[in-house]
Amino acid sequence: EGDGIQFLSSSNELIITGRTTKTNSNGDLFLIKTDLSGNINFSASYEVGSMGASANSILETLDSGYIISGTVFLPFEQKSFLLKLNSVFEVQLLKHYISSLMPPEIDAANDGGFIIGDMTTVGTYDARLIKTDINGFSGCNESNNLAVKKVFSPPVVTLTPVVHTGGIDSSFVPVVSAISPVKTVYCNGYVCNNKPNAGISPSSSS
Repeated sequence: EGDGIQFLSSSNELIITGRTTKTNSNGDLFLIKTDLSGNINFSASYEVGSMGASANSILETLDSGYIISGTVFLPFEQKSFLLKLNSVFEVQLLKHYISSLMPPEIDAANDGGFIIGDMTTVGTYDARLIKTDINGFSGCNESNNLAVKKVFSPPVVTLTPVVHTGGIDSSFVPVVSAISPVKTVYCNGYVCNNKPNAGISPSSSS
C-alpha cells in the first residue's frame, strides 16, 4: 500500500511526497528522494491541476518507476488522480477520476495495473474501489490530463541553539541556558543506522 513516504529497499533510500505552494500558490505535489540521513538525492514538483492538488500516497512500481495518488481541485469539485512516473521521474501518464471526497490510497495489482481506494460524492457518500490497467484505464469516467514537471528545491532547515530563560538559582540570579537541538533521523519510528531494523524498537535501541 502506498503512503506519503516509502523506504526503497533496492537503494536504501526514502521517497517522500506531499503538497507544496513553493512552485504554485494553489499547490503542486512534490517528490523528494533522500538517503537515510536525510540528504536529498532528487527533488521535483508536478502540477497536476491548475487549481492545485495534494499528494497522499506514493509507491514504487515493478518497472522501477513510481505512482502517486492524491486529490486534484477543480471548479466546483475535486477528483482523485493517478500520476505515473518512470525511473528517472519523467511523467508517463496522469489520470483524473470522477468526484472524490476523501484522499485516495493506492496499491499495485498483480497484473501490472493499480488499485485506488477513496470515497465518492456521486449520489451518496460511498467507499469506492477503482481497478485500472497498466495505463490507468478503468472505464470509470476517468480523463487523460497533462502534468507539468517543475524544478523544486526543498527549504533548508538549519538547527540553531535555543536560549531558555526561566527561574532563578539559589542566589536569586536568573537562570539562562543554551540548548542545542539534536537531529535524529527516524525510519518508520525506528532510529536509522544503515537501514530500518523492524526488530528493534526506539526504546530498546542503543
